[in-house]
Amino acid sequence: MRTVDRLMLRELIPPLLFGVAAFTSLFFAGGYLSRLTNLLVQGVPFPVVAELFFLYLPSVIVLTLPMSVLLAVLLAFSRMSSDSEMVALWAGGVSLWRIMRPVVAVAVVVTLLSYLLSEGLAPQTQRRSTELRERALGEITPLQKAFIISDVEGGRYNSVVFVNGGMDPKTRELRNVTIFTDFTEQGPQIYFFAERARWERGTEWRLYNGAMRTLDPAGGATVNTFREWSTRAVNIDRTPEEVVEEQRDPDELNFAQLAQRIQRVKRTGGDTLKLEVELYNKLAVPLASLVFALIAAPLGLRPHRGGAAVGFGLSIGLIFAYWMVWQYSSALAKAGQISPIAGSFMADVIFLTVGLLLLARASR
Repeated sequence: MRTVDRLMLRELIPPLLFGVAAFTSLFFAGGYLSRLTNLLVQGVPFPVVAELFFLYLPSVIVLTLPMSVLLAVLLAFSRMSSDSEMVALWAGGVSLWRIMRPVVAVAVVVTLLSYLLSEGLAPQTQRRSTELRERALGEITPLQKAFIISDVEGGRYNSVVFVNGGMDPKTRELRNVTIFTDFTEQGPQIYFFAERARWERGTEWRLYNGAMRTLDPAGGATVNTFREWSTRAVNIDRTPEEVVEEQRDPDELNFAQLAQRIQRVKRTGGDTLKLEVELYNKLAVPLASLVFALIAAPLGLRPHRGGAAVGFGLSIGLIFAYWMVWQYSSALAKAGQISPIAGSFMADVIFLTVGLLLLARASR
């Protein structure tokens, strides 16, 4: 039986590698080439554009790996079926389910590779590419824009921080901050205004050059000003790293980081539907490699004229159908019409079910 495994691997690996190169090239030609060309036109140096090209690769390969598995299995089964090798295997007592073992093994390996790329390398390169492009174009980064930090516990606000001047990317200091804390039924009882806030430890930040306004029960207020040598320490329920993560795009976060952001947004009562869909998509997209392998095998067994060209065309059709279902179900989930997990995995479940039914029919 090892002969069957070696035979299938020899049939699968070359078209798999070809598929990665082909689909990655198509993705770049369709979505990234014009973007990189525009950067050159805007005067961005060629070495920077070349670095961006390589930084975009991991995120693209995460998407093209499942497509490559689909193409590889289609071409392998189509060639072996047209040359009657499948008939010879069946005549020798090798069942379709036994032939599928190395196919499933390759699909599982590709699924794990895709997941590792999406968890480890892709978020880092995506983050680096965003920073590099913004710096090359002189754009204001999300960290340099105004944002809000909320600390909510048990449905009640502990503090709300308005970072009007953004965060300094080098010193990690918050600039021009306004802090409302000590909330009661009447609202916040203490206000802080400071030129900057520097992280000390844990969730403690130290304020510089500002004032603290405290309301009293009689309706009056006490104002205490402070300068750099006379500071006030306050608790902001974030470390600098957590503040940075909250301003990043979901594509720049791994599964654990995105899950933590969702929990923080839930504590503040915010809408997390879109973030939850993005979270489950980090699992659903790599899983498509296994799904495509199971649906491509029975389709490849059917007689096709045209060889590789037909296989490539059929791959494009299946990918398009999968993409449409995935986009539609994701949109429904983000709109709250279905659950986020259903929106992310609906395409996988549908195509997996069809693939297993076709395999069962082909094995009879």
